[in-house]
Amino acid sequence: IDAENQVKISPKISGNTFKDISIISNLLTFKLNNNIDQLSFDNNTFLNFNINTYYGGIGLDINHESNDISFLLSFNDCFFININNLEKQQQGGAISCSNAINRGNVELSITDCFFSQNHNEGKGCAIYVNIQHSVTIEKCTLSDNYGSGKGSIYIDPDNSNSPASLILISECIFKQNKVNECSSIYIASGSTKTVLIDSCNFEEEKGSIVFNNFKNTFEIKSCKFHNILDSSALIINHPEDSLTDS
Repeated sequence: IDAENQVKISPKISGNTFKDISIISNLLTFKLNNNIDQLSFDNNTFLNFNINTYYGGIGLDINHESNDISFLLSFNDCFFININNLEKQQQGGAISCSNAINRGNVELSITDCFFSQNHNEGKGCAIYVNIQHSVTIEKCTLSDNYGSGKGSIYIDPDNSNSPASLILISECIFKQNKVNECSSIYIASGSTKTVLIDSCNFEEEKGSIVFNNFKNTFEIKSCKFHNILDSSALIINHPEDSLTDS
């Protein structure tokens, strides 16, 4: 889908199934009019992808006419199942939200979504985020995602010109994800955002939460860790002993 002629009303992609897709380019392209403040994906299913694209994830190319104007990108009640991202250098097996979308000048919200059996060999076998503004991931289930990198969710907190903002991950379930180093949440080095991980459940994960050289305030509260395998439930690395984020 290619909508390059400056979409002038807030688009909503809802109730669709994208299935058995093999592509080497982006799945969706939008050029938004500058007055649009939100693009929503509601109740969509993305199933059985083999994708090799610069954009990472399912391949979203979304920009305003001017990259200096931000917008909210939201996913609600969506299913991401068996998304195989073949490009090792790209990030995010199912969702990748980074400089490839409006040069990172975007706010991200993911609510009530389901991620299973997604694969990426880079950062974040389900979700990768590196944007300027706030990140909200709520009431999502991530199970049986796999890769050799770090985290089902991988967040690079800092982006150029990042203002102070919040990363919120709440009421999410992580179960039996298989990633070599920390199968649940990996927060890379950064200082512009604060982090709150609230009321999440971690079950049979290979390690759970890593903060690597993170230099701002974070809080982990009301979470439950059950049968964590192979690694610690929580790893906090200080600057002098930090892991490599590459």
